[in-house]
Amino acid sequence: MNFKRLLVSGAFPYKAFAIGLTALLFAILLVTQRGSARESWTGQRQAAFARWQAANPNSQSAIADYLKKSAELIAQEKHPTDDATPVVWRPETQSLTLWQGPKFPEMVVIPAGRFTMGSTAGETTRFNASAGLAAQEKPQHSVTIMRPFALGKYLVTRGEFAAFVAATGYSDNQAWRSPGFAQTDQDPVVRVSYQDAQRYVAWLNQLSGGSAYRLPSEAEWEYAARAATTTTFYWGDTVGKNNANCADCGSRWGGKGTSPVGSFAANRFGLYDMAGNLWQWVEDCNSDGYAGAPTDGSPWLSQHCDQRGVRGGAWNSSPLDLRSANRGGDDPGNRDPDLGFRLARTLP
Repeated sequence: MNFKRLLVSGAFPYKAFAIGLTALLFAILLVTQRGSARESWTGQRQAAFARWQAANPNSQSAIADYLKKSAELIAQEKHPTDDATPVVWRPETQSLTLWQGPKFPEMVVIPAGRFTMGSTAGETTRFNASAGLAAQEKPQHSVTIMRPFALGKYLVTRGEFAAFVAATGYSDNQAWRSPGFAQTDQDPVVRVSYQDAQRYVAWLNQLSGGSAYRLPSEAEWEYAARAATTTTFYWGDTVGKNNANCADCGSRWGGKGTSPVGSFAANRFGLYDMAGNLWQWVEDCNSDGYAGAPTDGSPWLSQHCDQRGVRGGAWNSSPLDLRSANRGGDDPGNRDPDLGFRLARTLP
């Protein structure tokens, strides 16, 4: 084709050329934007991990391993099973939030580390704890959490449990529908047994195609509740006012019923209601003390498995029960109005 002749003669198809060029540029723009979105998603995720690594230098190798094993997931525009949003770094709490979606409760990455588990004699004396309760929290001992893990940012809510029931037709428990006080879907689900919690865990694992979801061990729970503090509560040595939901905590829900999750300030790891609102099931069997307990953060399954451990205290508890070191136990079939649970997740 003689373009010079077409231009001179005025026969060159300017309109068609312009339309074609516009379409080409638009197609290039769409591809670029799609690529940029993916790069942005990946960049946000990697940058969030990098910032978390910098704040938690002892976890460098474990997080590097996690990133390596998650390379395929990182390259995708969204999580394959739950339409998740990217991870979110929160510098104010140095917390890293994992995937979140309509069926998967929001999880926070908890760094590896070491802490002292249990209470001092002075603490239990100050709170007039009984001899039996004080003995349960002794001896104090060092526990090393070897690898980062994820823990639910909130207690599992009524709305989340309702989604499980609707999806599976689970009918073994109807008590959760009648807590005995007013609740919204943002309140934590109550009247759930240890077995009910395990059925919920199994459902999430089926959805995600693995076995990563679970209940936390008692050591993981206390480590996460303390969030690098050594005080009686994660906000200080006195219960204060309006720091949690308990019978003597000075909140509008105290002694009446549950509060919506996230109603009080989070701890340093970005976790809510790690004291008060509901007792939380853990994986461990209940025990009379810490003699012979694991020191690596794993659940202790060798004693009294007619009861499972519960932690945290509840809306009807005294401040004694809300202490980070406090321990309790309950029949795994019990469905009380002050019992709920929080998820843990093993990281690759």
